[in-house]
Parts: sequence; structure tokens; C-alpha cells
Amino acid sequence: MRPIEGKAIAALILGLFSPVAALYYGLPGIVLGAIAVVLGLRARRRVRESGGVLGGGGIALAGWIAGACGIVVGLLWGLFLFALFMAMGAGGGGGKG
Repeated sequence: MRPIEGKAIAALILGLFSPVAALYYGLPGIVLGAIAVVLGLRARRRVRESGGVLGGGGIALAGWIAGACGIVVGLLWGLFLFALFMAMGAGGGGGKG
């Protein structure tokens, strides 16, 4: 059995946490997702260059995809919260006449 690249496991863990973290104002999901994408790409390159000695290319790919989803969810959630904040601010002067 081939040993699994450690960065692949880290990419998967961070990638799986990134969409959940994106629900906290978007930014944590974007940060975790970006780290997962970088780790996933580096792990896949290292697995490919190892010539079959290291495993975990699929795990790295899954972490990369989950991280990218976390980035997208974080951006969309942040954009939604920003639009909501702007809509609340444009609501008017409080109703006194």
C-alpha cells in the first residue's frame, strides 16, 4: 500500500470545512478554501512526480474541488450579506414624519 501524501489529507479536511466556514460572513470559507486549493494542487503535483511511490491524488483532487466550492459559497454569501446590509441602509429614515 502506498503512503498517502499529507498535503492531500490536509487539503481534503480544509476543503470540507470551507463551505461550512463560509456561512460565517463568507471570509473564513474563502480563506480555508484558498488554502485547500493550494494544498490540493501541490499534493497532486507531488503525487504525480513521485512516480507511483505516493498515493492520494484523488484525495487531493477532492480537497481541491471542496475548497473551490468553499470559495464560491463564501463569495456568494458575502455578496448576499453585503446586499442585505445595503438594502437595510437604504430603507429610509425611520418612519417619523
